[in-house]
Amino acid sequence: MALSEQVMGEIDSAQTHLREALAFAARNEKAFIVKSLGEMIHALDNLSDADEFMDTVQDIMNQQDDEYQ
Repeated sequence: MALSEQVMGEIDSAQTHLREALAFAARNEKAFIVKSLGEMIHALDNLSDADEFMDTVQDIMNQQDDEYQ
């Protein structure tokens, strides 16, 4: 089951805000803050990709189940 549009929209919004924070942090904050913000952005991006991947795997498994029945 894919993430709902509302959840995807909020994830995209969070990524946008984190990217803006990263841009400011790169100029003013310590390196570990910049690293942490980058990791958060990366984690949200991976979440979206993993959800799409899991949907694809589920579709393939369902197709195989249909073929064997």
